[in-house]
Amino acid sequence: MIATPKLRVGMIGLSGFGTYRRQSLRESGLYELVACYDISNQAMQQTADEDGAEPMPSYQAMLDRDDIDAVIISTGASSHATHLLAAIEHGKACFVEKPLVATPDELDAVLAAYEKANVVVGSGHTNHAKHAVSQTINQLIRSNALGDIVTFEATTAHSGGLKMKSNDWRADPNTNPGGMLFQCGVHVFHELMYYFGPIQSISARTNNRVTKSKTDDVALCHVEFANGLIGSVNAYHVTPAIHTMMIAGTQALVMCDDNYFRKDTALWLQRRDPTLSGCEEIREPIPIRHNSSSAESDYGQDQMPCEANLVSFYHAVKNHTEPTPSIYDAARAVQAVFYAVKSARSGHTVTIPPIDITQNPQTSLPS
Repeated sequence: MIATPKLRVGMIGLSGFGTYRRQSLRESGLYELVACYDISNQAMQQTADEDGAEPMPSYQAMLDRDDIDAVIISTGASSHATHLLAAIEHGKACFVEKPLVATPDELDAVLAAYEKANVVVGSGHTNHAKHAVSQTINQLIRSNALGDIVTFEATTAHSGGLKMKSNDWRADPNTNPGGMLFQCGVHVFHELMYYFGPIQSISARTNNRVTKSKTDDVALCHVEFANGLIGSVNAYHVTPAIHTMMIAGTQALVMCDDNYFRKDTALWLQRRDPTLSGCEEIREPIPIRHNSSSAESDYGQDQMPCEANLVSFYHAVKNHTEPTPSIYDAARAVQAVFYAVKSARSGHTVTIPPIDITQNPQTSLPS
């Protein structure tokens, strides 16, 4: 068996979610973490001990190394754009966590720089093409098992907003627009667009009644896709954790409780039965067919769904192709958040212009 040549990478943002990302880099078997940088010396020392990476005196010093094929950016979203733009300027391939950027201006700048550069940029969003749960749902939709799709409801929530400190970037609406809508709702938008295509318009309401931060506790969104499908996306930053999705058709509906924090994702199918009253219709569990190879699937029963994006990024860098998810997938997801916030502030439904990926990737974004 021929050994797979590893991709030599540098990484910024080593603790918090960066700890998990370092673990997933190791478990993929495709990466060698050779250099690292973090504002915490302790985090750099831990990374050196666990991964053998050389601590660097600065991010700039890491980018200046010629022996690094790519950069992994696992800092907070408020600094994603700064680090990504610097890496692109240095000609480095980049893997950046979600959300891609924190502001509309940053999104314009990043897409413009990417269009001019000859580098690969991958995203920390779930690779739904390799996600067992997503593929199960997608098969139900494509096989017409649900009938004509009528609507959807998605809710994502946890209590992180109650733990925020005033100096946390998550407490600032300029770097965490929409609160939980930005933190995790961006994942929902990305998943829904995988099933149904581009979002055409959005109408949202937000409020802040619980926390002392200036960002939102609750966001409620009515979403319309270009194909005419309408549904709702709800995000709460101050409640017990829940991550659910329901997609309803004329023949059946599928429900997903994807609480990856507990690692106990469950799917149910409820068929319309004209011989029974609505409360008697049977809800059937749907088996999720997990791929046993972590190199081929990003969702296993004892791991979070984050590895297939790294696998795709690896092959994209090696072959200079576009990874899945791509920078444009990440851009469309965060763009939906920006327009939801614009709608909430204006009190009106807003149309979301498409991101042109063939001529000019810069898109009209709300100020």
